Amino acid sequence: MFKRLCIIFILVQVYPDISHGQEWKNDLSLFFKDEEQIIVEGVEEMLEKLKKKQEIYKNEEYFLKYLFHKVHQKYLKNYSEYSTMEQTLDTQVYDCVTGVALYAIFLKELGYSIEIHETIYHVYLMVKVSDDKKILFEATDAMYGFIKNPQKICDKQATYLQYDEELATSLDSTYFEDKIISIEKLAGIQFYNQALIHYKNDKYDKAYHLADWAMKLYPNERIKSIKTMSDYYTLEFKSKKF
Repeated sequence: MFKRLCIIFILVQVYPDISHGQEWKNDLSLFFKDEEQIIVEGVEEMLEKLKKKQEIYKNEEYFLKYLFHKVHQKYLKNYSEYSTMEQTLDTQVYDCVTGVALYAIFLKELGYSIEIHETIYHVYLMVKVSDDKKILFEATDAMYGFIKNPQKICDKQATYLQYDEELATSLDSTYFEDKIISIEKLAGIQFYNQALIHYKNDKYDKAYHLADWAMKLYPNERIKSIKTMSDYYTLEFKSKKF
């Protein structure tokens, strides 16, 4: 009932902004809870390599294609639904949320303005090369996920919509959306997904705390619902225990 798929849509502009500094560390830290150790060493090394390549490439589209495949080869090796950023950086296990998040973090640090789009069951990324030129990044597709042809982009977006409609029908829902979200809210989706795992495994106390964390990053009715139900079943379990 609470199945959540991942789709993220990032819109990247090619107008460099050199004021980012170490902002990428703040963005990355959103995907780790306070007690967790943030993995930054490998990410910092990758950023330095990408910056050097960016200086070499004269064609923006060629560089973005290089970035897409390089990041995928390095971090996005084994797809697994409901992955965490820690898993992605440590073992290269990823899903659409962590994949798009990495692309967003790298692109922001390289001076691109980004835009992340969320549908009900997926997140995907879009790159703006110019006022009339966009490139779509589909983080879960290593071979064909870099899409620059306008018609193919439209076709892909239509596929996303169709998939949403089919899933919504199976869940007896008529609600659809496609909205722009921040990296912070994207991190909230990661913790929401983790809460779902624990909820389905009857680990309601853990699900509650993860949903509570997700609500701080991305307050919405879906996350609130999981938090409320997890809290209810946690209290019910404790009352039966005693």
